[in-house]
Amino acid sequence: WMPDWITEYWVWYLIGLLIIAGGICGYLIFTKKMTVAILPQKKRLPPDQIAFSRLNELKEAQLWEKGQEKEYYTRLIDILREYLQERFGINAMEMTSSQILKALRSNEETRMPKKYMERVVEIADYVKFAKVRPMPDDNVRSWQDALQFVEDTKPVQEPEPADVQEAQAELESLKGKDKR
Repeated sequence: WMPDWITEYWVWYLIGLLIIAGGICGYLIFTKKMTVAILPQKKRLPPDQIAFSRLNELKEAQLWEKGQEKEYYTRLIDILREYLQERFGINAMEMTSSQILKALRSNEETRMPKKYMERVVEIADYVKFAKVRPMPDDNVRSWQDALQFVEDTKPVQEPEPADVQEAQAELESLKGKDKR
């Protein structure tokens, strides 16, 4: 019931189909249009939450109170550089301070809050390269400026559809009580 050209060469047709399917899968994976998860992946935290937790860990370490200002500012700047990499795709780990500030000026979302980053970077450069000992207020203010920069540039969370529906139902119930 099958033609001879299929029954005689079926192995070659199968191999050809497997090669074509493998090529298509390879193309999709290579161009990142499809991802293959062999093991279940942990859900990654948003960059702003990671930055907040690392900033709090840095504050609890109290490095500036122990006289380790250079270590404190190195870690503070690294936290901000990693945040910029994850949040905006700015390769800040490979940039100088002036290059980072220039990249922030050219990004629409970071144009306004860049003043916080400028203050942190300026003090950090003095501490790390000029070996200047900052005042205790400067250490606290730098941490607060870093925290404020992350706060101002974190993505705005869209309300969940269920939350919107609950809010609308609550609003309608309140309107119903007002009519009575």
